[in-house]
Amino acid sequence: MITKAKRLKLAAEEKVAAQELYETTMLLEAVKRGDDFTSLDPMMAINVARAARDTLIAEEHLAVSRVQECEAILTGLRDAVEEVHARVEDANLQVGRLLSIMNSQGIHVAPSTKLYLPPSSENDLLTIFNTSFPTCPTSMSPSSYYSVSESADNLATDNSGSELAVSD
Repeated sequence: MITKAKRLKLAAEEKVAAQELYETTMLLEAVKRGDDFTSLDPMMAINVARAARDTLIAEEHLAVSRVQECEAILTGLRDAVEEVHARVEDANLQVGRLLSIMNSQGIHVAPSTKLYLPPSSENDLLTIFNTSFPTCPTSMSPSSYYSVSESADNLATDNSGSELAVSD
């Protein structure tokens, strides 16, 4: 769908270029004839006016095709978010199962401070983003997105009280 939208946008860009060339050709023709733009003969006046109108129509089609391309990209991004969200839900279930198994074997894990809070609505992508990244800076290197926490959420204890490293 994105590829089709890009092709349509490229075709619209080509049409705008062709119309601009035609409009410019019409204006140059008038200049070559020595016509004053305020007193063109009727045929030249209608040709210039039509060329200008057709250029504007082509520009309008280009604007619409750009919007359609952006909508197609946005749809793809929303699909990607939904896919990753499903994977996060699966990961949450896996962590829950592991914690349950560990607890049944007497291995107690300190509660995590890194909780994933589901959005109020499955379609509320802004809520997902703001909940997951409440203080997301706008300019940060990818490696600085992750930090190693030395707090209790990474430690577990077994029945003897010794600490086991656990990362969830």
